[in-house]
Amino acid sequence: MPHEIASIPEGNRSEVVFPVTTDGSGHAAPQVSEVLDAGLYPDLVESGGLAPALRAGAADAHVDLGEIETEPLTGRFNSAAIGSDRGTIRILLGAEVRKFSISIGGDVHLWASGGTAELDAVVSMAEAWRRGLTLDELVTRFPFMSTSALARGYERGDPVGVQWSLLLGDDGLAEVMDLLRAVHSNDRLRKLMPYVSHGTLRLANDPWDRTMGEVWISPLPRGTYRVLSTDSSESRKQVGSLEEALETLVSYLP
Repeated sequence: MPHEIASIPEGNRSEVVFPVTTDGSGHAAPQVSEVLDAGLYPDLVESGGLAPALRAGAADAHVDLGEIETEPLTGRFNSAAIGSDRGTIRILLGAEVRKFSISIGGDVHLWASGGTAELDAVVSMAEAWRRGLTLDELVTRFPFMSTSALARGYERGDPVGVQWSLLLGDDGLAEVMDLLRAVHSNDRLRKLMPYVSHGTLRLANDPWDRTMGEVWISPLPRGTYRVLSTDSSESRKQVGSLEEALETLVSYLP
């Protein structure tokens, strides 16, 4: 991290010269006491921030949390990211009340989230997740954490089936329900991962890897449909019927 020399009054040049940490732009970087509320997080202020406090808590508990990373600038005091075989455990701090806000995210979905005021509980939860705790075990042992049906679907290896069930049972999707049912009735399209965004049904080729491409279908006025494949800028078409739209979508599949 860059440093600059603190100015010393003339005549005192024989005194010790202290470095002033800067943020890279020449400005003095904030210190932990300027970022964290000592009334809410006295333990973190004493440790030098969230990440050092987590490391100390892990050492006291004799557990391994691996490398703990932080966001830059003020994030080095109030953020932490802990890696695992099933995504990253991210921790942020509440501003008005003492709270460690936790999210465990995979590449394309959220495994679990929650919050607690207890640093030791965060350490225990992170270590248990890294060790392979299942979602049901996680929310039972750490009731401040919650998960979802879709996350459980990913854990079982059937996110596509779960997502279809969720969408087909969602009363808030009444405007596209006929479209959802028609697409779901197609043997090939039913195997794709469905999402609804702004009235468009998006179907991902791979539920674990969004870079593998999607096909989209959007209802238009007078019973027409717009279809496209994200793999080709020339694939956008407007067709005159739902049957033709489904045939076009299938033709775009790998």
